[in-house]
This record gives sequence, C-alpha cells and structure tokens, in this order.
Amino acid sequence: MACTNAKRPFVDMNWLARDRYTSANRCFTTDCPNLRQPFFTVHYSLFINSATLSDVKYLLLLVVCILLGVGSFWADGFFRQTVLDLQGENWRGSAVEKFYGKVRVYGDWPYLMLYGGVGLLVAWRLRNVRWKRVLLAAMIASTAAGTLANVSRLTTGRTRPRADLTEVTPGFYGPYHDGKFLVGNHLYNSFPSGHTATAFGFAVPVVCAAPVVGAFVLVGAALVAWSSMMMGAHHFSDVAVSVLLSLWVGVFVWRRFDGLVGWVVRVRRRFFPPAP
Repeated sequence: MACTNAKRPFVDMNWLARDRYTSANRCFTTDCPNLRQPFFTVHYSLFINSATLSDVKYLLLLVVCILLGVGSFWADGFFRQTVLDLQGENWRGSAVEKFYGKVRVYGDWPYLMLYGGVGLLVAWRLRNVRWKRVLLAAMIASTAAGTLANVSRLTTGRTRPRADLTEVTPGFYGPYHDGKFLVGNHLYNSFPSGHTATAFGFAVPVVCAAPVVGAFVLVGAALVAWSSMMMGAHHFSDVAVSVLLSLWVGVFVWRRFDGLVGWVVRVRRRFFPPAP
C-alpha cells in the first residue's frame, strides 16, 4: 500500500505533533517508512537528556542558574579591565572593532530567524522531520529568551560599561530616576544582554538535539556574547545572566516541544476549525 505521509504540507502541525521520538538514540521516527532518517545519530550519555529530565532536576538547574548569575557580578571588574586592555589605544575605527560590530548585527534575532527559516525550508525539501522540529524549537527558544531579556533590561536601568566614560555613575537605577523615565534610554538598558539571550536561546535546543552540530552554533553564540563585552555594550554579568536564562528557556522548550505543538494545534482548531 502506498505511503500517505510522504508528501505532507510544510505547515501541517497535526503531522508534526504525531511524530514519535525515541530517547534511546535521539532519532525522530514516524509511521511512514519512506521518510528520510537523520544522516547520523549520536548517543547522549555525556549530554543533557532533556527529554527525560525530571522536574526535580529541572528545578535544580534553575536554582544553579540563579546562583551562578548572582556570583557573576563579582567578576565584572576583572572582565571590564580585560576588555579595556585588549582594546588598546587604537580601538576606535579599527578593523577589530568593525568585526565585532558585524558579529552583533548578524548574530541578532532577525538574522537568527532568517537562518532558522532557511534551515526549515531545506529540511522541508529533504523531508527531514527531525531537523524541522529542532529548528522550530530553536527559533521558539531564541524568541522567548530574547523577549524575557529585553523586557527585563528595559526596567532594570543598569548603565552600560561605556557609560563609565561619561558623567553617568555606574549602577542600577530602575525604570525611573531623577525625575525621568529610563525605559528606552540606551545608556540605562544594559542588564541583561538581549543579543546574548537570543543567540544562546537558539543554540541550546540544537545542542540538546545534536551536540556535534550544536557545538558550532554554540561557538557562534559565544562570539556574539564576547562581542557584546568588547563593544562596551554589556558587563560580564549581563552576558552571564543571559546565558543562564537561555539555558533554562532552551531546555524547557526542548522538553516541552511536543506539548507546545499540541497547544498550537488545539488553538488552530478552536479558531480555525477544519472544513466539513
């Protein structure tokens, strides 16, 4: 009998939600034997098994992230001095400064969504269900982590490192200070780093699904984080907290991806019922 699942629409969320996932070798399978299987599989004895991570361990991960985030403030002075030493006297207008500026531009959320969209198109053309799921999870986690970081930094009122060179006293001022609102004021929107959150939010689900490929994505995310410090846009603690936030969000999205897809399917059916 001919296989009926081989040519499903790209946006068929019902089909995506019905896919089965085997945790033994991290390989997605479906009822259709003609769908292409992953090019290789990786066993995960040394990596986060997010599909079977218990709620207790997940909460423990959250606690550890909070503690590490608090501790990162102690290293701000050291990393700031390191950045100033690396910049030197001829930093402004140098090729290195332009390089780090380009990294921040092409590692930001719009371009990450572009990369993910292109990857989804390729996965759809190759009928690779596994990578469609991975890239969707990465895009969702990147958006969620970036949103949390950007909402937070609009209200914390923390000065940026380059504000040290002006008359602004470094510190946290909140959303309102000295008779004016600081929301949207670039010099007071440092904590946490939105660029870092979106980059690592994209990388974490990929690392959970395919560590070999995810390692390269993680290097790119780390370069975005380092560029944020080199450009004087963020303190080390801004970047560190964003990394920890993205780790928590990325693991959560990867663990709950099937549930998120099911929720989308239910919402679609509620507001856009299928034709009789």
